[in-house]
Amino acid sequence: YTPCTCVGPCTAKTCSCMRDGNFCERFCACRGTCNNRFGGCNCRHGTCRTRTCPCFAAARECDPDLCKRCTSSAAACAHERRDGWPFSELCMPIPAAPEPPVTGPDARNDPGEQCMNMRLLMRQHKHICLGLSAVAGWGAFLKYGAKKNELLGEYTGELITQVEADRRGKIYDRVNCSFLFNLNEQWVLDAHLKGNKLKFANHSATPNCYAKVLMVRGDHRVGIFAKETLGPGAELTYDYRYERDKAPAWAMSDDAAAPLFM
Repeated sequence: YTPCTCVGPCTAKTCSCMRDGNFCERFCACRGTCNNRFGGCNCRHGTCRTRTCPCFAAARECDPDLCKRCTSSAAACAHERRDGWPFSELCMPIPAAPEPPVTGPDARNDPGEQCMNMRLLMRQHKHICLGLSAVAGWGAFLKYGAKKNELLGEYTGELITQVEADRRGKIYDRVNCSFLFNLNEQWVLDAHLKGNKLKFANHSATPNCYAKVLMVRGDHRVGIFAKETLGPGAELTYDYRYERDKAPAWAMSDDAAAPLFM
């Protein structure tokens, strides 16, 4: 994705987004206000976690600026995360949590249903711990457990080009230790120096997690999700998609990792 530089209306001849098969985003010169913008979802039912939600089907997180029925969910989550700040610091009464709309065009049929497709945006991560892995070296472990398809955390790192990733990859291959993750055709995440604990999640042919690249408010980001219901202390593994002739020896085993952290 390269933001377009259209001054007037976006057309197939002038818009790089349309030529590449992408939607125009807020970073484009058109500010995503043209006919090629992504309109967001308008889900009255559910939690935006099925393919009936246009955002979920397009591998995008819901955007509170576009998905009006998801705005109240974002406001409630933000209020909970602030935990009274800054009012508690100023010794002022803490406002009540915002109530979801029950009438009008922005209301859901069930006011109790909240959008669950904004977890990366709202930083709704699980508690991840480090420990000795049953696969190789250090591993990432889940402290409190998680349900199937629940977000565990975000794979983060330094954003580098594919050319730089090829250069670094040759160095990492010599020491048999690489934290490169392809983000898209242009960019790669390198968690070697700037990653978080999830960079220690090891490879497994029978993983209990999966990685998914999502568009979050115009940026590609990587979420690690539970492939099944996980108990406290489970070691997190996902498929690195190694080529069989390039995989290290420890990655050739099909044995699932046993939980070591408690």
